[in-house]
Amino acid sequence: MFELMKKEPTRLNVFDYEIKNPDVCHQVNDLDIDLLIVVFSTSSSYERRYAIRRTYGNLIDINKYMDVSLSKLNVRFLFMVDFDERRLKSILFEQNLFHDIVQINIPQGKLSETYRDFALFDWTSKYCPQARFIFKTDDSIFINTFLLLKFINQNENDRFNFEQKKPLNIRQCLNLNIHIPFIHGFIRSNELLSSYEKFIFLQNQISCQTYPNYLDYNLYLISNDARDLLICTFYRQSNELFFQSNIYITGILSEYLNIQRHTLFDYQINFQEQSSCDYFFSRTDISRAFACVHSSEKPDNLVNFYSIYWQFIINFQLNLK
Repeated sequence: MFELMKKEPTRLNVFDYEIKNPDVCHQVNDLDIDLLIVVFSTSSSYERRYAIRRTYGNLIDINKYMDVSLSKLNVRFLFMVDFDERRLKSILFEQNLFHDIVQINIPQGKLSETYRDFALFDWTSKYCPQARFIFKTDDSIFINTFLLLKFINQNENDRFNFEQKKPLNIRQCLNLNIHIPFIHGFIRSNELLSSYEKFIFLQNQISCQTYPNYLDYNLYLISNDARDLLICTFYRQSNELFFQSNIYITGILSEYLNIQRHTLFDYQINFQEQSSCDYFFSRTDISRAFACVHSSEKPDNLVNFYSIYWQFIINFQLNLK
């Protein structure tokens, strides 16, 4: 086990949950969860959350239209929302209505995204440890949920090799039982550091000319084994955190922890904001069209836009049945 795991935690009680939602993974028949999808969202982005609930986050639709090969998968869906005093009542009302929100108060500043990602690992290790996989994304990205399910179902034997974990005791990380630590996403390789970034790395006692391989686009699929390694390291890390979350978590720390990083097959993503998502989903092979950014769309039109994309995907699923 890594030397860092032998140390006592130096960061404790970092995260303050305004809404914990501890029961979202502890409903009837939730002893065995295959996938937890977590969407990061700001308190002010209700329209985005509503559009997602009506489409790719609609578990009723997903269960209804998934093909036979995916029918045994157990999926849960959650929004992780920032803390905003001006919207506390509206977020609480939304949670009481939909029961799918965790609200967290994290340190603000240049490290806020890094803390936000570790908050995801912290919450899932405490309140949803039995989820074999966690998929992280944000509310500016539309996801083809069926392709995500297809991906984690490719090798059923590997999927069931994961333990049904209990809540992580952060003081006992030496006793972690790690089998398959990995992260899947969209890999960036051999990216050169600028002079400024080299200086920042040296401050963290890291010397290199290029970034370690890391996962781009603010979305990735992580195993619960990799999650446990990362959150245990976070609580013991004495150096300053790195402000570029994906590089720090899926690159620097994953390299140190020997966490495997793989690509999501040949799935396609459209991250060109000037290119519409309906064009992408209508002209791209739906068996490969995985995700599309939509931050240029107007929030009040998102339900209409998302319904179009979702219908393309549903029609494809119907043809599989």
